[in-house]
Amino acid sequence: MLKKLMKYDFVWIFKVLVYHTTILLVVAALGRLISPLAPRSMFWGITDGVFLSLTIAAACSLFFTAFMRSAARYINNTYKDESYLTHTLPVTRGQQYTSKVFSSVLVLLVSLVVCLIATAICNSYKNRWEMVKHYLSNPQYRTLILLFVLVVVLQIVCMLLCTLAGATFGYRKGSHKLLHSLLCILLIYVITQGIMVGVIFLISRFDSGVAMLFTTSTRSMMEFLTDPISTRICWILAAEYIVANVALFFLGKRALEKGVNVD
Repeated sequence: MLKKLMKYDFVWIFKVLVYHTTILLVVAALGRLISPLAPRSMFWGITDGVFLSLTIAAACSLFFTAFMRSAARYINNTYKDESYLTHTLPVTRGQQYTSKVFSSVLVLLVSLVVCLIATAICNSYKNRWEMVKHYLSNPQYRTLILLFVLVVVLQIVCMLLCTLAGATFGYRKGSHKLLHSLLCILLIYVITQGIMVGVIFLISRFDSGVAMLFTTSTRSMMEFLTDPISTRICWILAAEYIVANVALFFLGKRALEKGVNVD
């Protein structure tokens, strides 16, 4: 039954995302075709920049739509018109919440991969690709890039879990449910990020390298990235996000299990 729930979630979300994905890949492919022409004239150089900007904009649109559709699917299934059917299924509320979290995370990961592929296609022209290979050939940069991607993914999952947990708390109210949900989402996210910054600050009291985040303002970004401390900070952030995401998952699951206030 949970597999069927996830299947229906995917179909509902991707029936819109497929159009965004098609537009993104077409724009990225056109940008790739124009890239070799950029050095020939100012016109082609400007056109190349326009298509690169359009690719980034289309990628952001795809990801934003995936995020919002995932949240809307959870609310519609749990509290709106579809909720009466959802809550008659032979699954617990905890299982429903788990299926929504996993389906939403998979949707966001697929969208993120599509965005990265499209960006890679648009930037696959030799001159640009050589710069990418230069950074990836350096073990320190490669490790830092992979850790940075991991932190970004965990941050995205954190935002999703804050949204689902906030919606769960907000829709337990008798009125102004959407407003309460937005406030709960903002509050949960701010508290989560505040705790994470507090933990890093506490670690900085015992680690002089991490303390540079709070005590040094003259270093350039490139100097910071080439410092081994940047890798250690990414590891700390990844560990924090993993703990925070687990806590947020159980927070939202527990809130849903306590009851549902259907519209």
